[in-house]
Amino acid sequence: MREDFNTQLLAIIRNKKTIVNPQPAEKILPGDLLIVFGSKDKLNELEKYIISPK
Repeated sequence: MREDFNTQLLAIIRNKKTIVNPQPAEKILPGDLLIVFGSKDKLNELEKYIISPK
């Protein structure tokens, strides 16, 4: 995420548990809530990618 979108994944909320500063190997699963830091433009780009990856 950092390299592709210049954003930082701060945490993943999964099944009422918070994974703070997730490692690069951590998989993002359906239903995960992502806490991401970045500029508005970059967050919009990331959102579009997540909704419809190329």
